[in-house]
Formats: sequence, C-alpha cells, structure tokens
Amino acid sequence: MCIRDSKYTITPASAPAYKGYISRTSTTNLIGIGDATIDIAAGGTEGSEQITVNQAAVDAAQPGVYRYQIKESPSGIAGMTDDNRTFDVDVFVTSDNGTGRKISYYIVSVDGQKAELKFTNTLDLKDLTVSKVVTGNQADLSDEFDFSFTVTPAKDTKNTSVRYNYGDKKDQEVTTSEAVTLTGVGNGDNFVITGLAEGDSVTITETDTQNRGYTTTYLSLIHI
Repeated sequence: MCIRDSKYTITPASAPAYKGYISRTSTTNLIGIGDATIDIAAGGTEGSEQITVNQAAVDAAQPGVYRYQIKESPSGIAGMTDDNRTFDVDVFVTSDNGTGRKISYYIVSVDGQKAELKFTNTLDLKDLTVSKVVTGNQADLSDEFDFSFTVTPAKDTKNTSVRYNYGDKKDQEVTTSEAVTLTGVGNGDNFVITGLAEGDSVTITETDTQNRGYTTTYLSLIHI
C-alpha cells in the first residue's frame, strides 16, 4: 500500500432554504479540514481528518445557514480510483441572543441526499512473476544469470507501492524509474514484482554473466 496524501478543497456555495433559517454566504470559510491532507502509511487502508471551525469568522457571521462544498483533489497515484463526489456541508450558525455566535450543527449531503462525509478511494494493484528456465542440449542447468528491471509509472502518475521478492529478500522497496539488479538467478528461480498498477510498464533485461553463448528470449516491455 502506498502513502496516500489526500488533498481537499472547500468552496462557499449558495445554501438552500431551511425553515427558520436565513440562507447566507460568506467569502471567508467558517469551517476547514485540519491541514487538508490525510497521510496513510504503507500497509494502511484508512485515514481521517477533523472538520475545524474558524471561530473568528463565525463570530463575525450573521446567524443563518451557510453551505460549503468539499471535494477531493485528484491523487495522481497509479491504480487509484479517486472519489470524485462533491459533498455539500450546510453549517447552521446561531446566536446566544447577544453578540456570541456558534455553529449549532451540520447537515452533509450528496446530490440532495444525506450522506456521511467520507471519501472512499480504491487502489487496484497487480503482481508480476518472472521465471528463469534454461533449456538446450548443451545447457548447464547450474548456470546463473543477472537480471535488471525498471518500473515506470503511467504518465502523470506516481506509484510508491512497488516491491519485489527474490530469495530471502522479501517485500523490498522499489523506487520507480530506477533499475534494480538481481544476481545469481538460475534455472527454476523466479522473482515477483508487486504493487503494479494499470498503465505501469516494466522493462526487464538479462545478462549472461558467464558468456556461455546462450540465446535469451524475453519480453523487453510488459504492460500491466
């Protein structure tokens, strides 16, 4: 799982009519979302952030109902399906019969239907297994080879989920666009590249380190 950095925007909008409340607008946001980011560590699937109150703006606001629209910015993460819904948050500001102001409650909706303020993104990742097979009547099945692979994310995306497993090396982090070299790959051995997303490409090369004259057949570019 990648480190997810979610960003959000809050935009004032026209509030609908509610009985007993005047619809108002404010160019200064009465609410916010923490620092507007959610970080999810590797291996995690959920994160949360709190709605914050700009009390200075609330104190200066007239009693009534204010609407704000909250959207998630595109993540740009390979394999990620972003939640592109717009959440309407209606903020009810009341008075204490004096100069004091407070937010009494919120109503959250999507397309006019009440909803929980929860964005859901889906990450779809695949694995690639590369196997080595030595054949031929002059082959020495004890020969070993070096492999190098490079993972390149789809255009305008990033992928921090890529790992590889080879021998006793488990869940090794891969930096995209940088080559990884594996030595001593022999007949029947394999290595697995995990965390690949649709649109990623994997370039794999093999080196006959012993110069035995093998002819190698392989795919130079594999699309996932």
